[in-house]
Amino acid sequence: MSNRVAFVTGASRGIGRAIALTLSRAGFDIVVASPEVENNEAVAAEIRAGNGEAMTLDFDVTSVDSVKPASPRRWPKRAASTFWSTTPASPATAWPCA
Repeated sequence: MSNRVAFVTGASRGIGRAIALTLSRAGFDIVVASPEVENNEAVAAEIRAGNGEAMTLDFDVTSVDSVKPASPRRWPKRAASTFWSTTPASPATAWPCA
C-alpha cells in the first residue's frame, strides 16, 4: 500500500471510474465507492490488474446511513489523503483529508 489513498465516489463508472484509474496509475491506492457494488468490484479488479491497490465500499452520497460509517474521521490516520467526489450530488471535487 502507498501512503496516498484516494476515496473516489461515483467510481463505478463514467468520470469517477476514469478518475480512479488515473489516480491509481499515479500511485494512489483507491477506495472505489458507489452503491453499484458489482461495478465497484469490476473497477477494483481493473485497478489490481494494473498492479494497483483497491478496495470497494457500498457508498451512496445521498444516504446518511451510508455516509456516516465512511467518514474520514473514523478511518485510521493514514487511510486517506484525498477524497474525490464525482457524483451528481457533488460535482467532481477533491478535498485533502489530512
